[in-house]
Parts: sequence; structure tokens; C-alpha cells
Amino acid sequence: MEISIKKNMIPPQINKFMKTPTNLIRIAYILSTLITLLSVSTILLSKYSFIFDLFSHFQFQYLLVMIVFLIFFAVTKQYLGIGLLSTYIIFLCAFYILPVDFLPLELNEKDIFYMNTKYANKETNSIIKEIEKTNPKIIALVEPNQKLIQKLTEIHGQPILQINSGTNSYAIFTEQETIESKIIKTGDINTCYIDFGDYILLTVHALDPLSFTKRDINLEFLAKLNQEIVRIEEKGKKFILVGDFNNTYYSGTFRQYFKKYFKKNIYSWEPFKPWSIPIDHALTNTNIAISRTKKLSSDHTGLIIDIL
Repeated sequence: MEISIKKNMIPPQINKFMKTPTNLIRIAYILSTLITLLSVSTILLSKYSFIFDLFSHFQFQYLLVMIVFLIFFAVTKQYLGIGLLSTYIIFLCAFYILPVDFLPLELNEKDIFYMNTKYANKETNSIIKEIEKTNPKIIALVEPNQKLIQKLTEIHGQPILQINSGTNSYAIFTEQETIESKIIKTGDINTCYIDFGDYILLTVHALDPLSFTKRDINLEFLAKLNQEIVRIEEKGKKFILVGDFNNTYYSGTFRQYFKKYFKKNIYSWEPFKPWSIPIDHALTNTNIAISRTKKLSSDHTGLIIDIL
């Protein structure tokens, strides 16, 4: 039995509507307005709502969609659309997205190598090779598995701080002398605290923000972490805070606590994929240079920090 399939399954009324240039322009105006409102509302309301906070992290993706509409408006000579959309794009880039870093840094003798190495990662050799190229004074890892810790221990000796707890694992390696090292526990989240004298290194790994409960835990953690930073600064000390925050600069909560310590957006999670977001950060009250490694075997790239 032969089955006949029509070439055009779109109803004639819709097909006629879509072929009318004026109607396509109207649709472009409506959709570009909606995506702009989504961007604005998630930035402004992320501090107050779980849903807005969740969608606030995709500002770069919203930007790309806006650029597509901007090109459409340019082709169709819609000067109002060009003016309005380009104005918001400039605002979004100037105040939230820039400065941004997509490209890896040349690796040679850096101060700190930080990375979420992904606990389920079975291929750790590429990470070890990248660390050896960097030749860092400090290696700060979150989600390291036992295989990776064992290999690094053979090269760099025992970690100065270590937590073995699945995806909440940490390992900090260094040969530098330290004044104090400790683990600060806030609910289900740990902070590795190491005082090197010249500065204090904090390493963190927040929970993913995919539920109301986890968001509440993260909010408590970020508040306590900010209090710790205030105590450090009251002592006149410098600090560098590295970690997987599972949070971006686009979130109002993140900016509330860490805006003045923020340096740049680094798209470290799933780089060069449409859903990539900058959730790994290096925050500080001193001068540093930050970039990222190339894509390795983890879903995160590493951050390379130079103290200036």
C-alpha cells in the first residue's frame, strides 16, 4: 500500500501569513522584544526568584539570538528595530558580559592551577599533562577522583588538604609553606582555606542550582562565604577565591556578594557549545591575570591564575 505524503503540510492560511514580509517583520519585532524582556527580567529578578535565577545564567545565549534578529532588521531596513536592539546589546555587553575570555592561555609557570576535574572522569592523563605544562605553585582541584589524586601524589607529594566525598571531593597540592590550612563546613558545602602569608586561598564547589532546596543551600553558603571574605579583609589580608560556583555573574545573588571581586567571565563549562556558561570563577581583592586551559577530559576547563 502506497502512502502519499503532501510536500506542504503547513495550512494555507499560515503559509500565506509567513510569506508576507510585513508579517515576518512583525513576528521578528515580537520575538526580539520577548527575548530582550527575558534577558532584562532574569538579570533584575534573579535575586528574588528561583526560576528567574535559573534562566539568568544564559545571557550570552540571549545575546546570540538578539544578534540574529539584529541582522534580520538590518537586511529588512528596520531602523527602529536596529536602534532599539543594538542599544540593549551594547548595554548587556558593557555591564554584564564583558570582559569575557574564550581562548586558552599559553601555559608556563603560573601561580595557581584550578579545575573541576569531574569525579566520573576516567581519562586523567590529559589533565596531568596540562598541569605539568603549567608548572603551577599551587594545584586546587574540585571533584578529583582517587585515580587522579594518586597520580598527582606520586608527582607532587601528599595534598595539603583533601576531602574524599564523591562529587564533593577536593585536593589541594603545593610545596609552598603555609601558616594555616583548614576546612570550613557550611551545610553540605565545604571551603578549603589555606593561608600562605602573602594571601589566603579559598577553594569552593557549590551545589548545582536545579532545585529550590539546593538553591536555598547555595544562598546560605554564599552568604557565609561573603562573611568569611569580610573577616579576611578586616585583617588587612589579600585573598584569592577559586571554584565551581554553579553560578554566574549574571545572577543578582552572585553580584550582591562578589561584584567588586569579579574580574572576567570565562566560559569554562562545556566551552564552544551552545549551552556553555561561565560558572568557574577566580575572585580576589588583589591583582591577578586569569585565563583558561584548553578543553580536556572534564566538562569544565581549568583556570590559570597569575598573581601580578
